Amino acid sequence: MSEREPSERTRRAPGALRRVVLAASAAALALVVGGAGSAYAGADRTVHRIGRGPVVVAQLWEHEYFQGDSVELRGAPCDQLYNQYWYRLPRADFNDRTSSYKIYYKCTFRFYEDFDLQHASLIEAGTQAARMLPGWNDRISSAMAHVR
Repeated sequence: MSEREPSERTRRAPGALRRVVLAASAAALALVVGGAGSAYAGADRTVHRIGRGPVVVAQLWEHEYFQGDSVELRGAPCDQLYNQYWYRLPRADFNDRTSSYKIYYKCTFRFYEDFDLQHASLIEAGTQAARMLPGWNDRISSAMAHVR
């Protein structure tokens, strides 16, 4: 065999290499679609993150029954930090859009109608609601969490 003739093994390599590249590309695409950050997108939803804490203490959804886009309120578990505040839900993304929620880590939440913890409020303790109470759908603009 001359130096210019590829061996049988070398001739098969481009197909194997192509499969490896395709598999790596698919894995990279999966990471991009479900990747972490301040917001990430799935097939039919975007999850926004507010706060700098180590855990999600509550999650709010734009539609009933935990459907559609959502926002994670991040903080410390409520038994470790007495009061935590989210003065403004993102105006363009989530202000006045909450239709269902889940509360975690033994927190009690007070949801407010306006920014900066102002005006009417709704108190919920460590629970979830697939539908908001009458009169509260799409009205939440800020929130406070504290120990139950």
